[in-house]
Amino acid sequence: MPVYEYRCSACGQVFEQWFVSMARAQQARPQCPACGSRRVRRKIAAPQRARVGEGAGAVAEEETPVSEPRLFGRKELNEVIQQKKKQGLL
Repeated sequence: MPVYEYRCSACGQVFEQWFVSMARAQQARPQCPACGSRRVRRKIAAPQRARVGEGAGAVAEEETPVSEPRLFGRKELNEVIQQKKKQGLL
């Protein structure tokens, strides 16, 4: 059963939606539980890890913390370029 995370464009609410199959997930038009709007966008979610030795679908006890993507400005971009040049990749 696929589970997707959505964010409402109208009110900003983040919610999860479970689907019976991938086909139903692709056809779905989820509705925000907070305001009822259908203006929702699917978010990119971090995958869950399975525990070794457990059955399919078992979730690891320690979830990987989800962090916001790092913002790159001109300074950070130049630093990355310099590192790649030193490594001979550019």
